[in-house]
Amino acid sequence: MHQVGQSLRELSLTTLVVLLSLQAANRMLVAYQWQHLAGINHRRVTLMQMVRMNLVGTFFEGVTPSVKFGGEAVKVWWFKEHLGWSGTEATSLLILQKSISGLVFGAMCAVTLISLMLHPLQGRLISSLFPIDAHFGTTLPWVVLLLTVVLLFWGISKLKTTRGIGQWVRQTWQRFISDTAALLQHPAKGMQQLVLSLIIWGNYALQAWVAAKGLGIPAGFLTVAAATYMAYMAGMIPLFPGGAGTFEGAMILVLTGYGIAVHQALALTLVVRTLTFWLVFGVSALAMLFFWLADRCRAVTHPTGIGR
Repeated sequence: MHQVGQSLRELSLTTLVVLLSLQAANRMLVAYQWQHLAGINHRRVTLMQMVRMNLVGTFFEGVTPSVKFGGEAVKVWWFKEHLGWSGTEATSLLILQKSISGLVFGAMCAVTLISLMLHPLQGRLISSLFPIDAHFGTTLPWVVLLLTVVLLFWGISKLKTTRGIGQWVRQTWQRFISDTAALLQHPAKGMQQLVLSLIIWGNYALQAWVAAKGLGIPAGFLTVAAATYMAYMAGMIPLFPGGAGTFEGAMILVLTGYGIAVHQALALTLVVRTLTFWLVFGVSALAMLFFWLADRCRAVTHPTGIGR
């Protein structure tokens, strides 16, 4: 830990300011992406409304297990509660935004995996990332496939027996198809969405690379990007709130697999995780408190709800 502390002390104030600026820019870009998508489908929202919605969602992402289910459900609720959207409209917009973001993230992960396979330290990387025996590695995909099929059939049977849910799913799917078609009618706007997602996801790797340079870690941009995206992939496993543990473990494994010293990998992981999760979570919690107090004040000032 002494070596980790020494590495952390390498960070200069200038580097911290740059990192905070990149993170703030990313938060605004995500809010703008939501605003832009809503506008394409003829729904007027302001940038600050989308900033607030994402802050609320981020807070609940941090206190619920990963895959961001809790945060996304709260976003749908927020659209309904604060903007008067229907659940179908809000869910459709959510799926559309996640589809675009997921498409870009998937492409970046594919490039990451290819870079891992082509790296000179491939053997060391694979043994670090997958410390399991051959039998388990061969059996696991079949187990996952079987469980997926069972859950799929179980879900379909439940939808058939629950008419209300089945009808809502069909309506949401139809709305999503309609919203997607509206986006595809404007290729330039669709391309803008892809570019926005590319910048947003690229920004995460850029933050990690700037942090690595600030810590004096001899790692190239692609190396740090690979560690970052592999960590985000692992963080989606729903074990602990916010992907805690899985994110850090995966990032350290990849960095040490690339030959980075353990104390340097740990220091970089701590900086990246603090910047992209704990800091954002803290700001979101403060924002939630501020919004709650503001709403309470308005409720007292306008007891009939006129000022809402």
